[in-house]
Amino acid sequence: MIAAGHINLIGLIIVVVIWVLSAIFKRKQDAQSELPPELKPRRGQPPASPAASNWEEELRRVLGQSPSEPPPMIHKSRPLPHRASAPPPLPAYEPHIQVSLPDPQPNIEPHFQHLPGLTESTERYAEAMTLEQRVTRHMSDVTRTPVGTTATVRREIAPEVFEAVSAIRTQRGARAAVLASIILGPPRALEP
Repeated sequence: MIAAGHINLIGLIIVVVIWVLSAIFKRKQDAQSELPPELKPRRGQPPASPAASNWEEELRRVLGQSPSEPPPMIHKSRPLPHRASAPPPLPAYEPHIQVSLPDPQPNIEPHFQHLPGLTESTERYAEAMTLEQRVTRHMSDVTRTPVGTTATVRREIAPEVFEAVSAIRTQRGARAAVLASIILGPPRALEP
């Protein structure tokens, strides 16, 4: 059986080997990601000029042409907002149009067409109109007869139920009930 000291030494050796391998792979990646020699800046030459502001200037610079002057800017003046002037004066004579309307008939009764599906609603509305009268009649019938004495019949509670209820009413019983609900309840992973 290998001693605990040997296990720690083997684990340390494995960590060191992994560290050395990762350092070697990192150097290889850095070497591959280096720029090719033609793209590296040379020591004797001044640094490259900053990138041109647009592709046209860059193309002119590469082709050796001198930069041309930009086209002149044409400033368009905004039209001034039109101020609403006073409306022109109305002509002295305006033609009038005469319209004659028939005299209104004062006692016109509205005519509603009863649809076949709405007959039930009119019946319900008529029943609701008599509801107050029916309630008044019922209450007068109730108050005419005297109320007699009533007796209540209680069923006997099972002793197990009585013990459970009395156990919950104490602090110790309430604590036990909470613990039982946690232990016997659904798993926490299934709760929302």
